[in-house]
Amino acid sequence: MGFNISWMAPEFSEVKAGDIVARFDDTQIIETRQSTALNVAKSDFKLADIERMGVLEQIRIDHETGRVDGERDITEAFATVDERLLSRNEIIDALSDVDYLNVEASYLEWQWETFDQRMQAEQGTIRAERQGELAKLAKQDQALGMMVLRSPADGTF
Repeated sequence: MGFNISWMAPEFSEVKAGDIVARFDDTQIIETRQSTALNVAKSDFKLADIERMGVLEQIRIDHETGRVDGERDITEAFATVDERLLSRNEIIDALSDVDYLNVEASYLEWQWETFDQRMQAEQGTIRAERQGELAKLAKQDQALGMMVLRSPADGTF
C-alpha cells in the first residue's frame, strides 16, 4: 500500500538514531481499518444469527414433522373405514392425501438429515469471510505501525 508524506524533517538537518524523520498520512488507513473492523463485527452478528435461525429451523422441522404424522394418522384412519360409509371420491381423496403426506414426510426427513451440512456450509462461508477481514485488519494494523519513519543512525538527513 502506498503512503503519503504528511511531515518530513528539514533537509540537511542533524538527526540522532531513533529520531523521527518522516510521518505518513494515516487518515485513509484509519478509515479503511474502521470499515474492516465493522465487517468483522457484522460477521460475528451473522454467525450468531445463523445459529439462532438454525434453532428456529430445527423447531420448524420438528413441528412440521409432528403435523404431518398427525395428519397421516387421521387420513389413514379414514382410508381404512368401511367403503359403504364413505363415497368413492372421499376414499380416493384420502388415499391421495396419504401419498402426499408420505412425500411431505420424506422431504422433512431429508431436511432434518441435511440440516447440519447446510448449517456448517453457511457458517463456513461466514467464517471464511471473517478470516479474510481479520487478515486485512492485521495488515492495516501493521501499516499503522509504519506511519513514522525513524532514523537508523546518527547523521545528516
